[in-house]
Amino acid sequence: MATMPREELDVIPAQGSGRWLTMGQLEKLQNKDSKVIRFIAPKGFELWTEDARNTHVDKWLEEVADPVLLTLDKTHPHYYGLDFARKRDASSMWWQAERLNMSRYCPYVLEMEKTPYNQQNASASM
Repeated sequence: MATMPREELDVIPAQGSGRWLTMGQLEKLQNKDSKVIRFIAPKGFELWTEDARNTHVDKWLEEVADPVLLTLDKTHPHYYGLDFARKRDASSMWWQAERLNMSRYCPYVLEMEKTPYNQQNASASM
């Protein structure tokens, strides 16, 4: 197996640029029906106290993300995958749902940018 796919599959630290899929491949796989919920931390957020950051993110999750989660079709099983990018202070959480015919779809993506790790982690425990 090639090095790059093994890094991703087996969670082996990257030796190269970290890119495995080309932009063209990613664009081809895009689903225009998937909605993106995006949190971008305010300027200077990393200078706030831990408690202030936690309160701000918790409030945003409650006001913005929770109502979206309530719209998920309860007749379909749901799963999510989460990718942290510690160097960029960013994360991406993809919800997946499975229809009765076993086909899968992604109703929502939650992205957090310029957000310290501890506050990104809060989204994983929603």
